[in-house]
Amino acid sequence: MAFFDLDPLLEAMLNAGTGISDLNLSVGRSPQVEIDGQLKPVAFAGSTALALPGRGDCDAPARGKRDAADKLVRTGSTDLSYSLAGRTRFRVNIFAQRGTYCVVLRVIRAGSRPSRSSASRLSSTRSRRSATASCW
Repeated sequence: MAFFDLDPLLEAMLNAGTGISDLNLSVGRSPQVEIDGQLKPVAFAGSTALALPGRGDCDAPARGKRDAADKLVRTGSTDLSYSLAGRTRFRVNIFAQRGTYCVVLRVIRAGSRPSRSSASRLSSTRSRRSATASCW
């Protein structure tokens, strides 16, 4: 199975503006960034919509994180971390909805440590978003 190189997409998304809190990837939509609570689409390599793996392709979204991939299959969601070398780190939530996956990457600012309240906000954001029609 060929894997998509995620880093160039994340770089392009981070370069889309200042104050980006989240990167959002959902099937059938352009990649989106969240700035001050507003979602903004990001053009990337001429693509207008993403093709994320279906629920049967659990290795792709959590590649290299076997426990996370197993949890994703068992429960329909998982949390993990991802690092963009030399740039930033992310708290990542992958969840299944309507037969596909959605991915939210919360930007962790350099030198910051996630607080209990930020974890609570992410959980609240996930709950609110997972109830919407097509992830966002």
